[in-house]
Amino acid sequence: EWCIRDAEGRTVATVRSASTRIAPQTVAEFAAEASWANVHRWSPDDPYLYTVECRTLTPFGEPAGDVACHRYGIRQVVFDADRGLLLNGKPLKIKGVNMHQDHAGVGVAVHDGLPLWRLRQLKAMGVNTYRSSHHPAPDVVLDMCDSLGIMVIDENRLAGVSTPQLHVLRTMIRHHRCHPSVILWSVGNEEW
Repeated sequence: EWCIRDAEGRTVATVRSASTRIAPQTVAEFAAEASWANVHRWSPDDPYLYTVECRTLTPFGEPAGDVACHRYGIRQVVFDADRGLLLNGKPLKIKGVNMHQDHAGVGVAVHDGLPLWRLRQLKAMGVNTYRSSHHPAPDVVLDMCDSLGIMVIDENRLAGVSTPQLHVLRTMIRHHRCHPSVILWSVGNEEW
């Protein structure tokens, strides 16, 4: 069962998938579609986030104890040859920066407060896009970009078509696809 709540905590939709038995130590996939009126779209100027709570149920419809929550936003991204980037149907210029994970004085041992400070400074300077150079963006940075309204170009480290390289690329895309801030995936940079 999925329960979707708006930013104020109000339930906007609840859906259930078809019932299926899951054997111990196995994996199962479930899907359902939800819709509701007056969807509030995510944008850099209005980074509105919903929360989806997913729970497993017993055969009697009672909670089984497994619950996961995830924040996400709803937006439409289109790249048009004539009009450029359209976010939620409106043209938007990318004003971006190329950011490495490390920071002066600490290297890559970065506390969560440092990227938050950095992202707030960038937003105040008019930046609306963050390119995670030479690596996929860390989850904590994507969560911050979702909340602050900063679009992300999520970069893979290595370009190539070998099985391991394609696996890493697929994993990055699947892992980050529910972040409204991610508008593009870069297939690699500088190395082959």
